[in-house]
Amino acid sequence: MAGLHCLIYERDVTGHRLHHVRHLAEALLEIGCEVTLGLQEDARDREEYVVHLKPLEPHFRFQGGPHSQVSNVVSRWQSVSDLQNAVREVRPDRVYMTFSDFFTQSAALRCLATGRKRLFDVPGEGHINRGRPPARTAPSAQNSMNESRS
Repeated sequence: MAGLHCLIYERDVTGHRLHHVRHLAEALLEIGCEVTLGLQEDARDREEYVVHLKPLEPHFRFQGGPHSQVSNVVSRWQSVSDLQNAVREVRPDRVYMTFSDFFTQSAALRCLATGRKRLFDVPGEGHINRGRPPARTAPSAQNSMNESRS
């Protein structure tokens, strides 16, 4: 019996991002999943790809398509379309986004604008790596400790 078919989708292949893609791909392959990587068309020409993913090439399928990241409303709408297209083409059982920062907001707006409750009909997970800490409404732990010592 074949394992689950998993799509790992990453729109930005710069910096350390493919390092995380590699670790997720290795873990999924280790438990018997079939893996497809959805990366920018030119990903294989980049040094980061050569360092992190080239050794794993025999074990996964490459799906080009995501446009590179540009920070504006149109490109964010396009990035949601890119993911939806990849899911339609690859037909995975699961979708993973190693960095879904800003994507989740774009996806939510897309669902509101189109009246859809979901982007696609397979389970998906996205890792959010940054954000702003909540506004401080209570004194910090350090301030509380300092006050208790006085």
